[in-house]
Amino acid sequence: GDNNNAGIDFGKLWITNDQENLFLRIEVGGEINLQDNNSITLYLDTDNNASTGIPAHGIGAELSYNFGQRLGEIAFGGPALPVFQNDIKLVSSPTVTSTEFEIAISRNTFYNGLPLFGQDSFRICLIDQANPGLDRVPDNAGGISYSFAPNLNDSLPPFSISQTNSQHLRILSYNVLSDNLFEPGLQGNFQRIIQAINPAIIGFQEIYSHTSAEVAIKMENFLPSAAGEQWYHSSVMPDIKVVSRYPVIGTYPIPNSGNGAFLIDLGDREMMFIVAHPPCCANNEARQAEMDAMVGFLRDARNGLIGGLMLENETPIVIAGDMNLVGFKEQKETMLTGDILDESTYGPDFTPDWDGSSLEDAKPYTTGLPMTFTWYSESSSFSPGRLDYIVYSGSVMNLENSFALFTPELSTDSLSFYNLQVDDVVLASDHLPVVADFSFGEATAVEPVGDEQTLAIQVFPNPTRDLVTLSYFLPQNGDVDITIYSVEGNKVLEKHTGNRSAGNNEEKINLRALSSGIYMALLRSEKQQAFCKIFLQN
Repeated sequence: GDNNNAGIDFGKLWITNDQENLFLRIEVGGEINLQDNNSITLYLDTDNNASTGIPAHGIGAELSYNFGQRLGEIAFGGPALPVFQNDIKLVSSPTVTSTEFEIAISRNTFYNGLPLFGQDSFRICLIDQANPGLDRVPDNAGGISYSFAPNLNDSLPPFSISQTNSQHLRILSYNVLSDNLFEPGLQGNFQRIIQAINPAIIGFQEIYSHTSAEVAIKMENFLPSAAGEQWYHSSVMPDIKVVSRYPVIGTYPIPNSGNGAFLIDLGDREMMFIVAHPPCCANNEARQAEMDAMVGFLRDARNGLIGGLMLENETPIVIAGDMNLVGFKEQKETMLTGDILDESTYGPDFTPDWDGSSLEDAKPYTTGLPMTFTWYSESSSFSPGRLDYIVYSGSVMNLENSFALFTPELSTDSLSFYNLQVDDVVLASDHLPVVADFSFGEATAVEPVGDEQTLAIQVFPNPTRDLVTLSYFLPQNGDVDITIYSVEGNKVLEKHTGNRSAGNNEEKINLRALSSGIYMALLRSEKQQAFCKIFLQN
């Protein structure tokens, strides 16, 4: 209340540490976005000498950082130089607007070969540079002194990269950054990631230039199907792709958005799986509209107002994706609580869980860190943040395990055990793979299910030297298209068979022009698709 209503109104400041990081928590008064449109500046006097560094409110700061400009200065042992978020391993939370924020800064920051935190204590102050004479912490000059507490290592929240129970349903949400999943130079990174996670259902974002069938082939290459298994798949334009060990029995583009809802048959129950990728950055209005549309879709699906869809009572609901929540907090609240802002367009508010409550946030921790970021880019001015979410209907689903895989912070033993490399996730995408394991209210064997009336395919001989026979069961009369893909996902051969009768059929394919290697054959009928792996040794 001491800022004369001029902007930032600092309240409490909390300070703590572990062996790796300095942690701050601040109250800022009104609701703001910490990484944009403010002038809050942090000053750290790490040599406890007011006559050195950057003068600020009675201290001499070796480090200053302006959160709104996402830029700072570091000044000791040489001239002051610009400092960016990655130079000090800055992480702040949340990424949406708030009245409180948490901040982490690495204690292992060096400048000119000297440690930033060279002493056991430092002095700190925070100033609203837009109104420097009006609000700051502390009010009196000289800063606040803090001494690092030794051996403060809070235990990290438990998580397991491996599934702890085969009955649990593992879901992966992954923004793979502009079709990076198909980049030749990144195949090893993605293969190691996907194999380590071994998901049953995947919601991909940012796959623009490849079909869901091509994604399924890629997953078959990374995680080959056992007998009776396959990768089912579907998509919603422009970039949402779903692949699943369980049949995708319904696909519903959500109106006025690029997001999709997918009804998945788990065998003993169905699940509504929504994969979303609302617009990025400053586009608050469009992002809110897509959240409103998503909640309105769920409400209408519950009430039988979506053509061909009527959700049965207590159908599990999962919403996953890169939500780009970097603006107003109302967007997140809409997703969780069903509070629709534009009711004139998208209808009345709706409590999305079956018991009349909000959806629950899996809130996956970043592996190896006491943090929850899912987006990471060393070259960006924005610090790591939580943009990717998995939320679920907690009345009928139990969260058993969740994490965001961040290989740079895994131990050497963990990397070796899971056959991962330290830079795998940061090379593959700027988003981390986000994982959640669920159980259900009743004991259930969640196993992939088959259907005698689905398109089925076999290949022989396999391996082959040139000529291969594809034997397939066609549930009903119709045209069949055959496409051969390389292991990298490139289309190398196509054949249109014309109309075929229902039942068992065969097609002979000559592969003599192709080089030795592993290929995928995709068969596509009017309503179904199936694929198999071919080993060519010529």
